[in-house]
Amino acid sequence: MPETVDDWEREVTAAGPEFFIQVYVNVVTGTQNCVLVLGRQRLYARDCVGGVWHRHPYDDPDAHDFSSEGARPVTMVEFLIEVQELVEEAGLL
Repeated sequence: MPETVDDWEREVTAAGPEFFIQVYVNVVTGTQNCVLVLGRQRLYARDCVGGVWHRHPYDDPDAHDFSSEGARPVTMVEFLIEVQELVEEAGLL
């Protein structure tokens, strides 16, 4: 599993420019978005809007999962681990 940003960049670059992770943070509003993207489509995401977390699950990326797991705050490392596991299970790399 990649351990540094440079390692992740090599992994994502190897998959192609249409497959990447996008991160957005606004410290003023408390918004944070971490998204796995393939071909301009969200595959999976974790969002925090106004301090409230939710997840966009892989099997339904347009849905908002506010369950206890979906609403759990995650660090960037935790998000990247989730994505690594998802990508491996789905055979995307």
